Order: sequence, then structure tokens, then C-alpha cells
Amino acid sequence: WSEVQTFLRRLVGRLFIDPEQIQVGLVQYGESPVHEWSLGDFRTKEEVVRAARNLSRREGRETKTAQAIMVACTEGFSQSRGGRPEAARLLVVVTDGESHDGEDLPTALKACESGRVTRYGIAVLGHYLRRQQ
Repeated sequence: WSEVQTFLRRLVGRLFIDPEQIQVGLVQYGESPVHEWSLGDFRTKEEVVRAARNLSRREGRETKTAQAIMVACTEGFSQSRGGRPEAARLLVVVTDGESHDGEDLPTALKACESGRVTRYGIAVLGHYLRRQQ
């Protein structure tokens, strides 16, 4: 978990975070997605780095990546969560490669497309490494 926190701190530490520039929200997922931070929650890079340092790990028996992508794309960029309608939308999904709802991924990706959300995936692949695949 500390590696994930370090990665997150390094990623956001390179961004110019400001309410009129780059905003950062975070949806953590396992069995169910949870909005840890919304786009309007932090005004500076230092605030986001501090929040990343204090982020607790949520665990569960399943990993529902498609559900998390759907929630991030349909809720995460909304004005009620601090999103700006004219802003570019970028979703970075960090995953260990294991998902229990892969059949729902096409629907989630369509929701992202209609919301004009550009997506990137970063696979840690812990699931495969643990099983020596």
C-alpha cells in the first residue's frame, strides 16, 4: 500500500493543481467505489499530497473495476463534485490487473466516451505477480 501512496504523491506532485487549472479527484474501489476526494476538495498540490499520504486502503473480496470506472465517469466530473463543464477530463485507473466485473467494462467505457473522458490505465499487476504468471 505504501507503494501506491508513493506513486500517487509523485503523480500529483508533478501537476499544477489550482481550482482554475488542474483539479484532482479520487475514487478508490474494491467491492464498491468510494469517492475519497472530489475535484473541488483541494486547492493546492500540497493539500492533495497530504491527502494521498493519509489515504487508507479499502479492502474486499472482489475488485469491481468496471463499476469504479462507471462511477468515476458518470459522477466524478460532475459540477456537484467540483467539475468544470468546459474542462478536459482525464481518468487514470490504477489496477492490479484483477477484475470481477469485466463483462460490464464496455458499458462503462461507453459512459466515459459520452462524458468526453480520456482514460489511461496503469497496471501494477500484483494479481499476476503473486501467482507467478
